[in-house]
Amino acid sequence: MRMPKWLVIAKNEYLLKTSSFRAYRMVYPILATIIVTLYVFVAAPAMFAAASEYTRSFFLSDAALAFMQVMLFIIFISIITIPIMQTLQDSNIAPLETLLASPVDPKDVLLGKYLGSLPSYLIVVSLIAGTFLALFIPFGMSPEQVLISLLVFVLVVLIALWLGTLIAAILKARLGKSARGRDAGQALAMLIALPMVAVMYSAMNGDMLNALQGKGASLSSIFWAMPSSWGADVVLRFLRNPGDLGADLPMTMLGLGGLFVFLFGSIFAGMKLSGRAYNLEPVTFVTPQAKPEGYFYRYVRGISGRGAFSSVVVAVVKDYGRRLENLSRIIYILGLVALMELFILSSLPKGNYVSISLLTISWMMAFLCVFVVGEVTARGKDNLFVYRKAPGGETRLILARIIQGCLVVQPVAVVSALIVLLPAGLDWWSIIWMTFALLAVATAYVVMSIGLFLLSPAFSEKPSEMIGNAIAILVISFLLYVICIVLYGEPWGILALVLFSSSIGSILLYAGSRKIRTIE
Repeated sequence: MRMPKWLVIAKNEYLLKTSSFRAYRMVYPILATIIVTLYVFVAAPAMFAAASEYTRSFFLSDAALAFMQVMLFIIFISIITIPIMQTLQDSNIAPLETLLASPVDPKDVLLGKYLGSLPSYLIVVSLIAGTFLALFIPFGMSPEQVLISLLVFVLVVLIALWLGTLIAAILKARLGKSARGRDAGQALAMLIALPMVAVMYSAMNGDMLNALQGKGASLSSIFWAMPSSWGADVVLRFLRNPGDLGADLPMTMLGLGGLFVFLFGSIFAGMKLSGRAYNLEPVTFVTPQAKPEGYFYRYVRGISGRGAFSSVVVAVVKDYGRRLENLSRIIYILGLVALMELFILSSLPKGNYVSISLLTISWMMAFLCVFVVGEVTARGKDNLFVYRKAPGGETRLILARIIQGCLVVQPVAVVSALIVLLPAGLDWWSIIWMTFALLAVATAYVVMSIGLFLLSPAFSEKPSEMIGNAIAILVISFLLYVICIVLYGEPWGILALVLFSSSIGSILLYAGSRKIRTIE
C-alpha cells in the first residue's frame, strides 16, 4: 500500500530537519522522549523545590491568571512568527515550484510541511513547559495534572505552528510572483518582529499584567479571544487545586475542548484554502523603468562634488535604496527605540535616565551601521574587482560607502536622540548639544564599521559571515561608552566618546583600506 503523499512530504521534511545528526535518526525520538520525561518529572522539580513557597503564594494571587496569559501568549505569537519569518527571508521559490510541478495536491504540501516540522518544536516547548511546571510539582500537582498541562502547551504550539505555516504559505505565494514582491517579503520578515518585541517590553514593564487585571487599559476581552488564554485558564485551575483532577471539571473540559476544536477546525479550513495558498501563477508582468533623478539624488550629487565620484556615490545610494529590506531595517531600529522609550526608558529614575538612554541609542546606532555599511564587500569579489579596474576605484568605493552610511545613519541618530531626550525634561541647549554629540558618535561608528568590514571582508550577506564583525562593533561601542562615562562623567564622558570612537574608527578604516587592496 502506498504512503499518502502528505506523509511522504512530512517524512522528507523531517529528514531535512534532522540531517545534521543523520547517524542517530533511529534513536533520536526515543532519546528525546526519555530526556524530556526525566527533565520534567525528576530534574526540574528537584532544581526548583526551594522556590515552591514563593510560587504557591504568587499563584494564589490575582496576578496569576494575567501572568499565565502573558506567558502562553508570548509562546503562541513566537511560534506563529517563526515560520513566517523563515519563509519570507528565503526568497528562493524554485523548490516550491518543483514540488508543485509534481502530481501532488496543495493540501498535501501544506500538511506535510506542517507535520515534518512538528518534532523539533514540540521538544523545545516541552522543555519550556517542563521548566515552568516544575515550579509547581513540589506542592501537590498530580502526574495526571502535569500531563494535561503539558498537553495544553502542546495544543497551543500545534495551533500556533499551523497558523504560522498557513500564513507563511499564503504570503510566500502572493509575494513570490515577482522580484519586487520577494523583496517586500524579506522586508516584512524583519518588521514582523516589532509587535513581538512590543509584547515582551510591555510584559517586562508590568503594563500588560496591570491591563489584564483591569488596572489600566482593558486587554482582558482581547486576550480571552486567544486560544493561549483558554489553555492558561486550564493550567491555573490545576495550580489552584493541586492533586484534585475533578475540581471544576466542566470548565477544564471546556478549555481543553475549545483547544481541540480550534486546532482541527483551523486545519480543516486551511486544507480548504490550500489551493489559494499555493497558487504561484503570475498575474501581471512588470517592466522596470528608470525614473528621472529627483531632488534627493541631486542633493547627493551636490554634496559629493559632482563629476565621476558623485556618479559612484549616487549609484551606491540607489543600489541601497531600491531594496525594501534595507528600508525595513531603518524602520525596525526606529521602532525599537520608540518601544524602549515607551515601555522601559520612561520608567527609569531621573538621575540615570540620560546616561542609560544615550547608551541605548549609541548601541542601536552601532547595530544599524552593521546593516547599512556591511554591504561594502557583500556584493562579492567580482564587484570589488570592477572598481579596482578604474583609477582610484577602490578609494572611491570606500568614500562612497561612507557618504551613503552617513546619509542613512545620521538622520536616524537625530530622530532617535530626540525621541529619548525630549521626554527627559532637559533644557534646549542640553538637548541640542547631546543630539550633535550622538550625531558625531554615529558618524564615527559608520567609519568604524566600514573599517572592520574591510579588515574582515564578508563577501556575502549570509549572517554567518557578518556575525563576527557585528559582535565586534557592538562590543566596542558598549565598552567605549561605559569606560568614557565611568572615567569622565556625563558631560565630558560624551565628548570623550566622540574623540575615542573617531580615533578608533579612523585607525580601522586606514588598516582596512590597505588590506582590501591586497585581496586577489
